[in-house]
Amino acid sequence: MVAKRVASVLPAVALLVATALVIVLARQLDATRQQRDLLAERARSLQPGAYVPVQSAPTLDGAPVVLGSVPPGTRQLLFVYNTSCAYCRATIPSWQRLADRFRGDPAVRVVAVSLDSLEATRSYTRRHALRYPSAILLDERAASLFRFNNVPQTLVIDERGRVMHSRVGRLDTPGAADSVAAAVTRPLPGTTPTARPAQVARTPG
Repeated sequence: MVAKRVASVLPAVALLVATALVIVLARQLDATRQQRDLLAERARSLQPGAYVPVQSAPTLDGAPVVLGSVPPGTRQLLFVYNTSCAYCRATIPSWQRLADRFRGDPAVRVVAVSLDSLEATRSYTRRHALRYPSAILLDERAASLFRFNNVPQTLVIDERGRVMHSRVGRLDTPGAADSVAAAVTRPLPGTTPTARPAQVARTPG
């Protein structure tokens, strides 16, 4: 009698054990996938805390700008793109809003970094009515050191030459642009936040 009862519950027990094993394996697989995605993301762009190289690049008006280096008390906000990237074009409205948000703020240096020629960048800037300056970076080695291989890319760099925020891809998720703005205004560790100058709304054009 007891043997029959044991035999009757064995399939249910085996099913429970198999279900538990499937759940455990699924969780392990998910953790592995998340780890793989994290490593892939770190390989695609410089991560917060990393030091960036210092590189001079010409702007459209011929004046040089130094990428990765800003005066004390300032931040550099970089928009990295190429003129053939559809995702870069789709990110322009978000970049425009960020540039407008910090327009006139002496503590923020907004620079777009084009990976294309001067002529292509000038035409692109006019066609899309960009309201932020563009620098030209054609040095493939320098672009690789910055990990600009994937675009669009948004970077916030502090006065020490370290990345405060990085994002590859469009700023189209809820709060994505706000997280960039928060990084721009975040005080450095060990410093006291200072009042930022009042921003005056400007009409584009």
